[in-house]
Amino acid sequence: DALEQLARAGRLDGALALLPTQSQVDHLRGMLLGRGLPGFVDDFAHTFFTFARSLARASPEQLISEAGREYLLGEVLRLEMLPSFAGVRDTRGFRRSLAGAIRELKQNGILPGRYEDQVLGPLGGSAGAQGRHRDLGKALAAYQKRLADGGWVDQEDLDVQALGRLEAKPALLGGKRLLLVDGFHDFTTVQHEALERLARRIPESIFTLSFDAVHPASVVFRSSQRTRARLLSLGFHEQ
Repeated sequence: DALEQLARAGRLDGALALLPTQSQVDHLRGMLLGRGLPGFVDDFAHTFFTFARSLARASPEQLISEAGREYLLGEVLRLEMLPSFAGVRDTRGFRRSLAGAIRELKQNGILPGRYEDQVLGPLGGSAGAQGRHRDLGKALAAYQKRLADGGWVDQEDLDVQALGRLEAKPALLGGKRLLLVDGFHDFTTVQHEALERLARRIPESIFTLSFDAVHPASVVFRSSQRTRARLLSLGFHEQ
């Protein structure tokens, strides 16, 4: 309803809608047009991927494919000194596991420069941590260096770069009047931080989550409980 009101007033450029998939973005646009609204510039609705790419200003050619990511990780495992991974480094399953671990680190904002403090530190530092934890940090650094050397970025880099622009430019997107985040259950740490900054600078923010106050412990809503608690701590009110 809030989006429709803005569209009818010719002020849809004052809205930012974030949805999980491109098909949902397309559906939202189609739904608004189906209600007889006048034509509008349709860059108000995004997935996190397209939103991050618009802020990071990376060209499509810079975004590495999943196949490219897997190739770089294979190269890291072949060429880097990672003794803890010696017994499994040649298996494709381990390469996928390593990709998942690196993706999760970066989604939490942990890049090579922060790995020692944030990962090894709680484990007793570089000397006290187990070899596999030290080697994971080496693999992360080697993978990130190969990305930089090739002029590539991955999805997690886009999110980090988008957050960096929001942090560096307090007025960025300050002309938006409505933030609508719909259809998500949870967010990565980097996405959470970006959304917090957006919510502070955009006057009206609406988040929709799957939750039932009558059955809050239901497994159906488990994935959204952390997000709900974080939003409530920021001053959001449930309706």
